[in-house]
Amino acid sequence: MRSPSLRIHAQSRRPLAVLLALAALLPAAPRAVEPAIHAEATLGVDTNPLREAGGEQGAYPFLGAIVDVGVAHGGEQTTLKASLSEGARIFLPIAGADVADANVLASRLDLDGTWAATSQPVGSEMRFTLKEQNSQILGAGTYREVAGTTGALAVAGVHSGAAVTLELAYDNGTKATYAALLTDSTHMSGAFTVQGAGTSILEFARQ
Repeated sequence: MRSPSLRIHAQSRRPLAVLLALAALLPAAPRAVEPAIHAEATLGVDTNPLREAGGEQGAYPFLGAIVDVGVAHGGEQTTLKASLSEGARIFLPIAGADVADANVLASRLDLDGTWAATSQPVGSEMRFTLKEQNSQILGAGTYREVAGTTGALAVAGVHSGAAVTLELAYDNGTKATYAALLTDSTHMSGAFTVQGAGTSILEFARQ
């Protein structure tokens, strides 16, 4: 005669056996590794490759290329993805032109975050927070002039490879354009042109 304790243990295993049997009947979720490669190349012309005030003038052709490599692994419920994106801009050799320093090879990085100018006159400052989506940039920030005037500004622009172009609209009606290159993941440098006030070289650092 079995003891009550053994009888209880045998009965407790029945629901578990039923669950295991049902699980065995369910179709296994398909899993696969899906690699993907995308590449694009463009030809362009730049009139100021080094982004210098009063820099090189003329038409300097360059070859641009972007390569995206990715892999996805998973099933119907869960997918793991990894990707790497590299961009390059190489200027074509032209007799008499010295613009090799403008060649760029860098990972494609978004501009999300707060950026501050690092090379402005003492007493002035500028910073803005950017958000990038599909290479389009929107943002807002603040500024302080040498005379002590402060205010707000709005930012809109585009990001392609290492090249960044921003349009800034100040609350006092002033407009400016910033044509820059990403030098690494936290710095960009280029020509900052204020409408009616000329052009200077300005560097921004991600905070």
